[in-house]
Amino acid sequence: MTVGPHFKEANNFLWPFQLKAPLGGLKKKRNHYVEGGDAGNRENFINELVRRMN
Repeated sequence: MTVGPHFKEANNFLWPFQLKAPLGGLKKKRNHYVEGGDAGNRENFINELVRRMN
């Protein structure tokens, strides 16, 4: 998906929503979330990750 000629406007709108690296970092980035790692689909646990990144 691209925003074409309106990239600057779209980028400026999204700027306040940028997230930082999660507090405490990520553990086991190479393993999938369901295998005890940090990569992959978190489904219902995404809110916890966003709180750590805010």
